[in-house]
Amino acid sequence: MSNKAKARVTDVAVFSALESADRRWLRKTARPMSYPIGATIQEAGNIDRRFFVLVDGMVRLDDGIRARDFGPGVAFGDARSSGEELPVTATALSDVRTFVVPSLAMAWLAQHYPHIGVWLQKHPNEVPLAG
Repeated sequence: MSNKAKARVTDVAVFSALESADRRWLRKTARPMSYPIGATIQEAGNIDRRFFVLVDGMVRLDDGIRARDFGPGVAFGDARSSGEELPVTATALSDVRTFVVPSLAMAWLAQHYPHIGVWLQKHPNEVPLAG
């Protein structure tokens, strides 16, 4: 994956108000990941201390009751480093690209930037991408 895809982590609207140093830190912390069609990105019931934002492709999020399909901008995973079991299984419906932020980094951002904490509570599965 190119540096262009990695740089997109700071294009997410919720991260736009970060101070310059924190934007640089987030770009260094986030890791681009690619998954082929059919791959299980995360599985419900597991503990996984990563927070994913879908950059390209389609994923299905299934909580065992309802399955919903999402495109770029959806977020899923552990955003608070809670260590709780994941509520949904995420499966790649196409080749997908994500960036992954460690849940400890997301917890730090939520603590230092109240709007991120509020956003995580109100919109846990929606991440508006800028531009």
